[in-house]
Amino acid sequence: MNQTENLRSILLHSKMNVEYFKDIIPGNIYDCKGYDLIDLFEELPVTEKSIIKQNILSFINDGLKSDLGPVVNFSRDYNREYYYNLSYGEIVLEYTTGTSGMPFFTVKTVKERLMLGRYLWKFRNEVKKINKIDFFNFLHCFNNGGYPFPFEEVGDYNELLILELRHLMRHKFAWWHINAELLNQYANAINVNNLSFDDLKIDVIENNGAYISDEEKIEFSKLFNCNIVDNYGCRELWCIGFDCIEGEMHVNEDCVYFELVNDQNEVIYKPNIIGKVLITSLRQKSMPYIRYDLGDIAYYLPGECKCGRKTKRIRVLPGRHMIVGTNIYGNKLFREVMLHLTLERGISKFYSINIMQVALYSFNVYVSGNQENSHLLESEFTSYARKKLNSREYNFNFIYDEKVKLKSIFNISHLLKDTASFQLK
Repeated sequence: MNQTENLRSILLHSKMNVEYFKDIIPGNIYDCKGYDLIDLFEELPVTEKSIIKQNILSFINDGLKSDLGPVVNFSRDYNREYYYNLSYGEIVLEYTTGTSGMPFFTVKTVKERLMLGRYLWKFRNEVKKINKIDFFNFLHCFNNGGYPFPFEEVGDYNELLILELRHLMRHKFAWWHINAELLNQYANAINVNNLSFDDLKIDVIENNGAYISDEEKIEFSKLFNCNIVDNYGCRELWCIGFDCIEGEMHVNEDCVYFELVNDQNEVIYKPNIIGKVLITSLRQKSMPYIRYDLGDIAYYLPGECKCGRKTKRIRVLPGRHMIVGTNIYGNKLFREVMLHLTLERGISKFYSINIMQVALYSFNVYVSGNQENSHLLESEFTSYARKKLNSREYNFNFIYDEKVKLKSIFNISHLLKDTASFQLK
């Protein structure tokens, strides 16, 4: 089936089998001659994450819901996934990461996951064909407590990072599946310790689950001497878009129907216009997502890609809150500040940083974790932020919470993710 037929099929299935959509999707399912579900699609309401969290069982296929009740447990390790063999079939509970609040579970059958995986590997093989034994999956390793290396985690985190890098060199993996947050830890360890890893024979590093800028791609590509590709997705739907050999991100139209809408939820069709990302799953019938608001923003690229693909190309942006009095996205700017602190200045002895604009020229900067050299952090943060804002009028009030215990000086895994919580008070 083509994408339109897949979309029509998932709408009809949801109308018949998913409680929430039975009233949302209009029409008589037994007599569809008078209307076309596709024609009505853009009139359907946007599905917010908060709606799913409040009514989660109503988003699950009726045939699965009755069996699912006893195994649903919100007091879980969200970094793990859980398999169950039910009368509906073998299913997996996955939990979102909770960057926008309390995580919630999403349901897929094993068959659905295998299908999503096949289309993801199709993208990967177009960049470089590799054997799965040459693929090092750092993320989504749910065995051994989620730790992907065949040895125990040592106490000193700096030592552990070097040990892990040497493992990668020794086994000569061709493809490294990781994210920008974790990759920053390795880059920081290499730079701080003046290490050389010329024997690291990685051909491709795949960023998954975290925004990565063009500047970061260039820096990581130089440092690790390999190609950097971006896998844009989420736990709920897996791969939404993937970079081609030309470095352009194409929508995964085999698995998702992609939309951009403005603040009035009117659909955007033209290129270079920033809008909210809405996703409809085309392959997931156990828990379908229809016009699902991811909380991301993006825009379409004009023209055709040099790689020859005809699918939509998108550019995903790091956040939607603008700094008051400017046309600058706070997430993007403060992300650059974070990269300056950690990669260029070697300042990383903290757990996380959150920034809130409290007045036109005033920000509160909340630093979690014990920062031994707060004066250096504050001076570097302030001077670089003022430089990027092109004004010395901006003031930054630093507020410390030293209750958070650090795993090590290199533990910045939450740093770049938490800058996404930039807020306007």
